[in-house]
Amino acid sequence: MQHTTACPAQWMARDEDDRLIYVRYRWGHLTVERFDPECDWEWERVERIYDLQVGHPLDGWMTTEEMVTLTGLEETL
Repeated sequence: MQHTTACPAQWMARDEDDRLIYVRYRWGHLTVERFDPECDWEWERVERIYDLQVGHPLDGWMTTEEMVTLTGLEETL
């Protein structure tokens, strides 16, 4: 589910193991992080799945379609 499209664009979802997936695009940088289900709201990062500079350093706007194309994640986010 996309929470916002701009500054930063953000998505949250759950994977098949009920872990929180957090995707963020800010400063032209796209990251995908997976959290432990016991620590979701404490933001204790378990694993960074994707981390790449994909745009201009002042960019923070991205559509879900663009994010899916870049990360390969399912469109259910």
